[in-house]
Amino acid sequence: MHLSHCDILEEGAVAISIALTNKKNLLVLDLNGNKIMPGGCQAVCKAISSHTTLRELFLSNNFIGPDGAKSLAKVLANKKYITELWLSMNGIFSEGAVALGEALKDKKYLEVLVLKKNEINVQGIRALKDVLNSSKTIRELNLAGNGIGDEGAQIVADALKQKQN
Repeated sequence: MHLSHCDILEEGAVAISIALTNKKNLLVLDLNGNKIMPGGCQAVCKAISSHTTLRELFLSNNFIGPDGAKSLAKVLANKKYITELWLSMNGIFSEGAVALGEALKDKKYLEVLVLKKNEINVQGIRALKDVLNSSKTIRELNLAGNGIGDEGAQIVADALKQKQN
C-alpha cells in the first residue's frame, strides 16, 4: 500500500490502521511524507502487529518522535522478515534509536535501514552497533545528517571492518 505524500495526519493514519487490521497479506506500507505524529504511528503499529507478510515499511518525515519509534520497536521485534525500514526526518533522537537498535539487532533479513536527519548522537549509534554487526544482509545504512561525531564514525567503521572479515 503506497500512500506517501498524501497529507495524511494522525486521524487519517488511525482510519487506515483500522482498515489494515483485516488485511493480512500486506507486503509494503508506504506512508512517507505525511504527518501521522506519534499517535498515528502507534495506531499503525497496532494494525501491522499481526501482519506476518510485511517486508517494507516507509515512515519517513512523519514526526513520530521517540515515542513513535519506541512503539515501532515493539512491533519490529516480532517482524522476522522485515527487509527495509525508512524512518528519516522523524525526530526520533537517540532515545528512539536505542529502542530500534534493540528491536533490530537480530533481524537477519534487514537490507536497508534509513535513519537520516533524526538528531541521533553517538549514544544512538552505540545502540545500533549490534544491528550493523549481526546483519549479514544489510546493504544500505543511511545516517546522514545525524550528529554522530568522530566516535560514532569509528563505531560504524569498526562494524564495516567486521563485515569484511
